[in-house]
Amino acid sequence: MNDIYKYFKNDKPIVYFSGYGFEERAVKLLYIIKSKVSFDYAFTVGFPSSFLGSTLLWKRNKAFIDDSLAEMTKNYEIIDISIKQPVEVIQNLKEKIEKHNLDFRNFKTIVDITSFPKSTLFMLLKKLVESNASGYLFYIEPIDYELPISLGVKDIRTLPFFGDDYDPKRQKLLIEILGFEGHRAYAIWEVFDPHKTIALIGVPSSLNQKWKNISEYENELLLSRPNVEKREISFASIEEATNTLEKIYGEVGSKYNIIVSSLGTKLSAVSLFYFANCHKNVFITFSRPEKHTEHYSYGCSKMIIIAFNHESANIIDSYDFKKCEDLVRRSYNGT
Repeated sequence: MNDIYKYFKNDKPIVYFSGYGFEERAVKLLYIIKSKVSFDYAFTVGFPSSFLGSTLLWKRNKAFIDDSLAEMTKNYEIIDISIKQPVEVIQNLKEKIEKHNLDFRNFKTIVDITSFPKSTLFMLLKKLVESNASGYLFYIEPIDYELPISLGVKDIRTLPFFGDDYDPKRQKLLIEILGFEGHRAYAIWEVFDPHKTIALIGVPSSLNQKWKNISEYENELLLSRPNVEKREISFASIEEATNTLEKIYGEVGSKYNIIVSSLGTKLSAVSLFYFANCHKNVFITFSRPEKHTEHYSYGCSKMIIIAFNHESANIIDSYDFKKCEDLVRRSYNGT
């Protein structure tokens, strides 16, 4: 686990981004690096007036993140946005960049993507990529999920700044990366009423194969609809997932207005971002739930490190927490 610190070497000034969350994994990275790492600038994206900020766990994690980052940098700021308006990430971050006169080309950018809602993550990546940022994305994978992850569907929206070539003469193709929230995926399908749908079932790492079966079960209704084609996409490799999306585009991309959505893991969202960012007829949509359940995941299984720049992102390293803890325990016991 000590190898992790090589990604925080001060070979370049560091800008750090984090979100808030109520899960244990929301604070895991900071908990590990807090005493050994410093940043030149740090920003947290938060939702001051949403139901996400009303729970005791969320408030506890927020206090830890705020206190930790205030100690780790002299330039710490919170970017408050409305959960209803993820576009505010771009608007408010632009103000912070101008305030501090930041040129991301001169910095190493590190983002803990674990706790960002996907719509927020898309907006953040959009601004960073446009600013020629490069560095690392960190993602903490949970030990497991507890269903249901969310309840109900509040609304369905299309993100701005993705897709500017909508042709009313073309029919709609919906590409959905499915997860454990079948009601949200089905609501998107109902609203857009596409001519054709490609439903992508995530193939996780070998240790989490049951997630694939759960996803198929939770999305049974959508998968049974007419003109819905089931395919698979990697949840273990960003490169393979991006290649899958590009293959689909190569087959039918010129024929449709393409609407995409990810209800899978954050890794699939990173793949989807780079795919959508490359094609002018690809539009990103998302469905907001009425409520997230507070205990929808537990524990910390693995830390995944992703190198990114304005063109692509790829997994370059990972750390299994259980193996690291076992090694420490054996070393302590002299075995």
